[in-house]
Amino acid sequence: MKSSHYDITLPKIGIRAAGAAQRQFKMNQDPNFQTLNAMQINQCIVRVDLNSKGHEWALEKIARFFRREFRYDLTQYRAGDPLNSPETTQGFVWRDIASDGRDVAWAGCCFRKRDHGWALQWIWMHPYERHKGHFLKALPYFVKLFGNFDVEGPYSHSMRECIKKHLTWVKL
Repeated sequence: MKSSHYDITLPKIGIRAAGAAQRQFKMNQDPNFQTLNAMQINQCIVRVDLNSKGHEWALEKIARFFRREFRYDLTQYRAGDPLNSPETTQGFVWRDIASDGRDVAWAGCCFRKRDHGWALQWIWMHPYERHKGHFLKALPYFVKLFGNFDVEGPYSHSMRECIKKHLTWVKL
């Protein structure tokens, strides 16, 4: 697999762990795993452990792609930021095992605790992986974790359509 502009390599994981990651949609031994077990899909979402520098760095790199694509001034997530804590920040990375065995991330999102509850602050997916239902497959998990979360704007056209169809509790 040739390296590309969007290539985000995560720390290597063992072959046994890689096989398990491809067979199950599992969230870091999350207690809500049962809600996702029926979704036998070829991807794995990982809740970013703020002590895992590799996954935190990957989420920051994905946030930089988000910033670049939408021409924002600031990066929405910074690895090692002292303001990131499990009580206020929950990041997620979509990842897969490349054909050469590398653990690669191709999407990410970040939820932040606000005064009114949790909000999806941003989400970015590799352009080749968009419009394939990845976010919708993860949506039951996110709703179980965060309830009827808010989605912070501004919204892309795709996000606006997703909100209208699937996140009906969000006011545009």
